[in-house]
Amino acid sequence: IIGRMDLAPAAAFLAITEDQLKSELQGDKSFIDVARAHGKTDDQIRAFLIQHATATIDERLQSSDSDTTPTT
Repeated sequence: IIGRMDLAPAAAFLAITEDQLKSELQGDKSFIDVARAHGKTDDQIRAFLIQHATATIDERLQSSDSDTTPTT
């Protein structure tokens, strides 16, 4: 789920360092596993992921808008 995501927001969400998050994501643990281990509920995890995805989508749409010229 995290994939190529900047780890800073995820680490802040979990109240841990980026290095700690990287370490905990090694092996078979997913971001959801790590978040649950840090006491986050599924609703909190879902809200964080939706908020991050929405921000990423908005950024891409804005950069796409500036890269294209409307045709008439």
